[in-house]
Amino acid sequence: MCGIAAVVQYLQVPADWQQPPRGGALPPPPPPPMPLSSAPGLRRRGPDQHSDVVVGSGRVHLGASVLHMRGDHLTPQPLRDSAGNVLLWNGEVFGGSLPVPKHSSDTAAVLAALGRGDRTVPEVLRAIEGPYAFCFWHEATTTLWFGRDPLGRRSLLCLDEPRRPGDEAEA
Repeated sequence: MCGIAAVVQYLQVPADWQQPPRGGALPPPPPPPMPLSSAPGLRRRGPDQHSDVVVGSGRVHLGASVLHMRGDHLTPQPLRDSAGNVLLWNGEVFGGSLPVPKHSSDTAAVLAALGRGDRTVPEVLRAIEGPYAFCFWHEATTTLWFGRDPLGRRSLLCLDEPRRPGDEAEA
């Protein structure tokens, strides 16, 4: 069982801020949170490897703790492909139309399928039989996908937390 976590830092724009000219800079991101893989609850989920990556102009933090269970060698997470896509995977591919070669990592197989671009993210996920929860950063569209298997066999918790007094009305 792996532990995965994502923190998305919303863009907070001052009321008097003017839209920059095309190609202009956005306000800087807020300071990063504590490394996610250092959180005690996450570290207990996977003792074999801990790591974090930051994507989305510094506003999306992805962290994982890995318990190595499948494949001949540990596949570190978050796993990034050559296009900049990033996958956090807590699951097992038992079958379906997504083949995972014997002695291979299902995390790597899922990222390869997601990164190929010949199927949509939902189409790739429908091809998987087995329990999972995931976070997938798609670099080309700067989109964070997250979810779990249709039977909900892996937990996935979401929290939309206001960052300052008065945000509750806007959330």
